Amino acid sequence: ETLKSVNNNEVASILDVGCGSGRYCVEYLKMGKQVVGIDMASKMLELAQKACREAVPDGKINFIFGDYMKHQFNEQFDAAVLMGLFDYIKDPESLIKKLQTDVKGIVLGSFPKSGNLLNHIRKLRYFFKNCPLYFYSKTQLEGIFHSAGIKEYTISETDREYYVRLKV
Repeated sequence: ETLKSVNNNEVASILDVGCGSGRYCVEYLKMGKQVVGIDMASKMLELAQKACREAVPDGKINFIFGDYMKHQFNEQFDAAVLMGLFDYIKDPESLIKKLQTDVKGIVLGSFPKSGNLLNHIRKLRYFFKNCPLYFYSKTQLEGIFHSAGIKEYTISETDREYYVRLKV
């Protein structure tokens, strides 16, 4: 769904927040997109750089090691993608508000569902690793988007997560 949403002429630049190992970045580069990936895990960025270099050696990509909430961009992006990131975000509303300054088109993201047995087992595993996880209901997401000033959005769901498309 994410790849279909950005594979058009309206999206030339993509910000991948929490880009991880770069799996999505590789696909954006194959589409000819200009990409910026940001992540707080240096080892993941090393994997992403290697994967992108190997798959699309002449791709237009820049990786940033750092905290998205603290980074200031000198440009706006046509789209932002945040897959598997909101699991770790204590204050999603602030993040969405910042995205509205950095993006001039769409934001695509996944939010893990509350009330799902597998997610609760995962939360317990991460608790012992001292890593809090955050889960969401559809009502919570609607409240977050409303509070952040998002007027246009869609929420679709699978058994374990919500997939959102925000118009910013």
